[in-house]
Amino acid sequence: MLEKSDRLLRFKNVNGKNVSVVREVYRRDDIPCQSTLCIGDCTNTSAKTG
Repeated sequence: MLEKSDRLLRFKNVNGKNVSVVREVYRRDDIPCQSTLCIGDCTNTSAKTG
C-alpha cells in the first residue's frame, strides 16, 4: 500500500508575489529504507537485481 505525504514549498517569484507549490511524495512498502538506524520492520538487504 502506498502512503502519501505532501511537502509544501513557499517562495516569492521575481514580481514579489508569494507562490505555493505542493509536492506529493508516495512511500512504498516493498522498497527497504537501507538505513542503519531503521526501527521499522523493513528488511535492509542489499540484493541487486539485474
